[in-house]
Amino acid sequence: MRWADVMLQKVAAVVQDLQDEKEGRRLSEQILPQAEAFQVPAMKAPAMRGQVTARSGPATMFSEGDIGVLPPLGVWDPLGYIDSRDMRRYEEMEIKHGRAAMLGFTHVILTEAGLRFPGYLSDGTFGGAPIKFADVPAGAINTVLAIPGSSWAQIICLCGVLESGVFTQSPDREAGDIAPEWGPWVRYDDPEARTFKLNVERQNGRAAMLGRAAACSKSDFSGQRYCVGLRRGFHAGTFIW
Repeated sequence: MRWADVMLQKVAAVVQDLQDEKEGRRLSEQILPQAEAFQVPAMKAPAMRGQVTARSGPATMFSEGDIGVLPPLGVWDPLGYIDSRDMRRYEEMEIKHGRAAMLGFTHVILTEAGLRFPGYLSDGTFGGAPIKFADVPAGAINTVLAIPGSSWAQIICLCGVLESGVFTQSPDREAGDIAPEWGPWVRYDDPEARTFKLNVERQNGRAAMLGRAAACSKSDFSGQRYCVGLRRGFHAGTFIW
């Protein structure tokens, strides 16, 4: 008998076993050991950075009154992430991006107002012409393009060192609690004051992310400076887009 016929018989036996499973019968003890010989040894897939996996434990449910669950949306989960994703990680990312966006939006306002640090942004040591802080243009996109690559490398390295060595997120702390024990950081003992402060930070971060995205899109698509649109007001249709 050819091997193909043997395989067909094994497949037919497995199908029959699956059909008999409704009656409480176990899979054939003769088929399973032989089928294992045709299986490729399982190999652990390499972990990919940033890969999203499903939660292994119970999903974290949110309710009214939790930090960040605020009107008018309340618990807003149109994609069903609460039941399938690690919401702890999503909270950490939202808080981190909100804080970065608040700094970025403050930068847009200050540079549009004409404020600059004294001295040089780059003195040309690592190549290129010297650049003063006063020479950096205002705006969300123009500022990024004016900074040399060597300066961006220093900024990225500094952020990496701070995030991995100073402002680290410990799993036994609440999401966003990255301040070290030393320094001028404040942790509120009053539950009402603490809840208010955390909700304010969360809402300001969300607004800043929208504002930073609006500033970038306005500078990119229309070529108009963001604060010029703010000065013209809502009626001109230049507040965001």
